[in-house]
Amino acid sequence: MSGLKELYLGRNNLSAQIPKWLESMISLYRLDISFNLIDGQVPAHGVFTNLTGFTFYGNGKLCGGIQELHLPSCPSKATGGGQRIPRVIRNAMIPSIIIIFVCFIVGLGFFSLKNKLRLPSVRATLVAPSLMGDMHPRVSYSNLFQATNGFTTDNLVGTGRYGCVCKGRMMLKRSVSTVAVKVFDLEQSGSTKSFEAECKALGKIRHRNLISVITCCSCFDFNRNDFKAIVLNFMPYGGLDKWLHPDIYSSNPVKILTLMQRLSIAFDVAAALDYLHNNCQPTIVHCDLKPNNILLGEDMVAHVGDFGLAKTLIDPEGEQLIHSKSSVVGTIGYVAAGN
Repeated sequence: MSGLKELYLGRNNLSAQIPKWLESMISLYRLDISFNLIDGQVPAHGVFTNLTGFTFYGNGKLCGGIQELHLPSCPSKATGGGQRIPRVIRNAMIPSIIIIFVCFIVGLGFFSLKNKLRLPSVRATLVAPSLMGDMHPRVSYSNLFQATNGFTTDNLVGTGRYGCVCKGRMMLKRSVSTVAVKVFDLEQSGSTKSFEAECKALGKIRHRNLISVITCCSCFDFNRNDFKAIVLNFMPYGGLDKWLHPDIYSSNPVKILTLMQRLSIAFDVAAALDYLHNNCQPTIVHCDLKPNNILLGEDMVAHVGDFGLAKTLIDPEGEQLIHSKSSVVGTIGYVAAGN
């Protein structure tokens, strides 16, 4: 067939690409492959460059060839290396995805276990369970921070030996209530012991003339520092000391107690002490009774507060306090004189 000059393959329902052997036939000067199903790229040499000798009508899937044939360009074929690249990437991605997924699961399990190990201790410190019962609400540092507007000086109502008291508003029993938040300065020596003593005493007593505790909070602040506070009912008329010793240089009107108010306050304080000494089981000794620790609530009813130095007589320390003449507990000027 090397000397073949003309070849007619039209209308033979050929459905393949142009055979390679046609490209090598140098003597062929006329080729007709019209009206077949031939596809693929047309060579750019030999008979395929003869515009009058090469007939290809009816083969819509042909492409390439010389420009004069006006066939569409053939799609570029990916090289062998290019075909291998996606396969390499795919082979590398599958193990990577599996590894990342496994690491995510392991990390999730680790943090979940860490939280389970840590949360019980955190929950336990929100309200000291050994000092307060389940009847008291549980509050966090965040709750108290929001209630007092960040413990700002605008809400400061008093300071003491072991800390300060801030006024706040928080949700209690489905209603917003005004409270007093006593924040302990834990850098002050003895403040932690005072906090525990006050929680222990206030958690056991119930009397109309004793300050009413709402709850205790022992947890961490936003900087992971220890934080201790007691939430109390707010006393709108403040401490008795401000009524007995008013600031005459203040712009506020001077507060004056009537004789009947003084007698009523004295009766309220005596009733509170009688309850602590004779009706509490075990007996509680306040040890720091003074005007600063007597707070006036609604209708000027007196409430004894600040049980930071209180002693329970069932405790060895309390018994020692009663029987020792050398022990001085309280504030100079108000401490009880010995026999």
